[in-house]
Amino acid sequence: MKYFEIKLEKKNYIRIYKYYQSIANKKNINLTHHWSKREKKNYESFVFCKNNLVRISKDNNTGLDDKFEECFNKQEINYDLSLKQNIKKFIYKILKIHDGINFDASFNFSNSVNSKPIDISFINDEFGKKRKDFTIFKSIYIINDLINSIKKIDINNKNILEIGPGVGSLIRSLSSYFNNNKYFLIDLDISLLFSMLNIIHRFPNSKYLLPNEIDEKFNNNKYEFIFLTSDQINILKKGSINIAFNTMSFQEMSFREIDKYLDLLRNVMVKENIFYCLNAVEKEMKVNNQSQFIRFSEYPWNNLDKVLKFNLSEVHKNKTTKPFFRKIVNLKTI
Repeated sequence: MKYFEIKLEKKNYIRIYKYYQSIANKKNINLTHHWSKREKKNYESFVFCKNNLVRISKDNNTGLDDKFEECFNKQEINYDLSLKQNIKKFIYKILKIHDGINFDASFNFSNSVNSKPIDISFINDEFGKKRKDFTIFKSIYIINDLINSIKKIDINNKNILEIGPGVGSLIRSLSSYFNNNKYFLIDLDISLLFSMLNIIHRFPNSKYLLPNEIDEKFNNNKYEFIFLTSDQINILKKGSINIAFNTMSFQEMSFREIDKYLDLLRNVMVKENIFYCLNAVEKEMKVNNQSQFIRFSEYPWNNLDKVLKFNLSEVHKNKTTKPFFRKIVNLKTI
């Protein structure tokens, strides 16, 4: 099994390892087949070694990331391709075809309508040059899309929530670029470990709180990053969140879970809120061995929601032909 290693500061290593141990035998319920089949394998992707090293499997189909190593290693990483793949890629380049084997996340981003104000130089400085991981570029595209769509938006001194952060590159980028924000991340137990490692490795001296460290007395004002599992969402205070994101995870939940999270957002967001939602127009999911078509149009939107922007997104252009909706909305709160 191919793997890479990252080194954490001792205090962070100990805390994250305790979290890892706390979820060893935990089973999530109400998961779609998409996630239930990945739980065990994703957990086994990590080995906590001596000297504060964490060993992480490569090329594991986590459902979260293309190339997780690029979040930690700024050096250019070479990926093995077969002779046939190299020939095909060479031909695609000559023909200026940018999808399939010749998909280039950097090219796609740099030639998009949302390549600024945060441009390729930020990605080069923050993550490294010649990145190939689509999720890195997707994160910056989303931030730019929000800035370009809501002209007077201020993303400083805010409480920001992401439901389904995946490997955490969106929150990492927001934290690196903007100032004095507090971030709340909600995800499945094992999925949270990916974003923890990405963010805490990048900000080793930050004040953060892990799910196994939370009790009823905790004061969220003390922390920059608060990681929550899906069964801890009632901890969030009413009227406390300014901006929320869900990108490509509602599409992989049951309608029951989507209902739960939209109810949460209506409870915890301030009146003048912004919710950025990017998900597949339609995706088939299996829940309890029963197929459901999870359709964006059937999410529990409210007629009193104020839609600020709503159209097909081009963030996945050349990567896939599947259509995705992007909706920026001021949610009606409860």
